[in-house]
Amino acid sequence: MAHLPPKSLPGFDPFSQPKTLFLSAPGIEGILVIRKGRSFRREMKRFPDAHAALDWCVKYRAGMVFFHLPDPKRN
Repeated sequence: MAHLPPKSLPGFDPFSQPKTLFLSAPGIEGILVIRKGRSFRREMKRFPDAHAALDWCVKYRAGMVFFHLPDPKRN
């Protein structure tokens, strides 16, 4: 009988990242949030595309949140 995978990853805490990049589609401009102790700092980052942003996150060990914006034409 197969076992189901666990509902969470052991030892993974998404809030433990000191740097997180929030990037909306198409992935050209995002906001980098940097946490140092109890203080937060933010800066704008520009990339050629979302894949370049992901490569940057891997290189600099940053978390990444990628999301699609709602279509304003449907409102």
